[in-house]
Amino acid sequence: RTDDDAAVGPSGAVAVAAPPRIRNRTALLAGVTTCLTNPKTGLFFIALFPQFTSAEMSVPQVTFALGGTVALCIFLYLIAVVVLADAARRWLARPAVTHGIQAVSGAVLGGLGVYMVATALPQLI
Repeated sequence: RTDDDAAVGPSGAVAVAAPPRIRNRTALLAGVTTCLTNPKTGLFFIALFPQFTSAEMSVPQVTFALGGTVALCIFLYLIAVVVLADAARRWLARPAVTHGIQAVSGAVLGGLGVYMVATALPQLI
């Protein structure tokens, strides 16, 4: 930790700077760039397209139909991920949930400590 990361207040509390806010446009551009430069997507379609096409079918028509279907499925999946992530964020922000997570984590760590001592004790004696 450097002095630039945090400042100590008069009460001894550490004030940590908030992470920089990323603009929506920047995040969208990063996502689109990642998707367009991913070679696995192209290889996936090259491997699967011949199974769904025949010689008498129009290549552009099949490409748009299958590509549109995949795009729609991915869009619906990502919308579901966003909705579920937002619900999880709101649920995890509740103090009772945070307290419960801390209590369970503490109990698990305490239990692991007791287990380690119990299994190591016969070897030490």
